[in-house]
Amino acid sequence: MSDFPLSLGQIGTILFFGGFVVWTFRWVGRNLRAQIGESSARPKASPLSAIEIESVVARGLAQPAELFNMSPAQQRFLAETAASMEKIAPRPSQGAPPVDSAPPRTHCPACGVLVENLPQRTPWRCECTACGAALVLRRDGQRFVISFSPRD
Repeated sequence: MSDFPLSLGQIGTILFFGGFVVWTFRWVGRNLRAQIGESSARPKASPLSAIEIESVVARGLAQPAELFNMSPAQQRFLAETAASMEKIAPRPSQGAPPVDSAPPRTHCPACGVLVENLPQRTPWRCECTACGAALVLRRDGQRFVISFSPRD
């Protein structure tokens, strides 16, 4: 035992002060929790009602299968987000033609030149006059989606 670097007194001192530090941290934690109270704890999330589920799904925030795999807190977050969103207007049926069928002003994504040779009727397909890229423009709800393939 003579070649051990610490004596028994030093080991005892280390254990004593280590225990004192652990006891102090626990004591401070208990006192802080008592002062703050349990009001700071997060409330338990309640399960969603059928109306809230329909609202989340109607706004496209999640599908029913995704909601099933989420925790109640995540479900509650989506329900509150859906409630804070604007009222949604009923979507037109898929078979209904769009009100304005004129193509929008479009610039070629490849070269940036204004494309003026889009046909007046859908599908809007053409080639860019500057770079020769093939363009296809389609309507997706209230937005337009442009697909292009550059000339090889």
